[in-house]
Amino acid sequence: MHLSEMVIQSKLIPPQPHKTIFRRPRLTERLGESHKNPLTIIHAGTGFGKTTALVELAATYKRVFWYHVTEPDRDPTLFLAHLLSAFLPESSQLIERLESGEIPSSSAAVNALINQLTSDLEDDAVLILDDYHLVSNVTDIGKWFEQLVDQ
Repeated sequence: MHLSEMVIQSKLIPPQPHKTIFRRPRLTERLGESHKNPLTIIHAGTGFGKTTALVELAATYKRVFWYHVTEPDRDPTLFLAHLLSAFLPESSQLIERLESGEIPSSSAAVNALINQLTSDLEDDAVLILDDYHLVSNVTDIGKWFEQLVDQ
């Protein structure tokens, strides 16, 4: 099975907002200022409304890139395939080039992604990695994420 076929597209779509949610104006205001920083981390226990808050934040941006990380994404190659697909829905060619060895390294694929985003993005955008903590201690993933944040 090709790597691009292992990308689960439903993980790249933000959840629909609930019709009845508990509004948190202070949190919404603080998250609304997150664009001033290259990285914002939301840390709280299960059931505290992190995803709900992120869905509200996403509604304030024209461009939203969403990736709901799950346990199998600890595989660096699978994570990278999902990340590329989150940013570039038509990234199957880039993923295939990475898989075939045409792109010499995963870092080179991240560089290609950064270059593509640099030329394509005209408005503010946000990348939301829901449940990133599941992969935060995987060395390669951490390096790629730092690379994205730095650029």
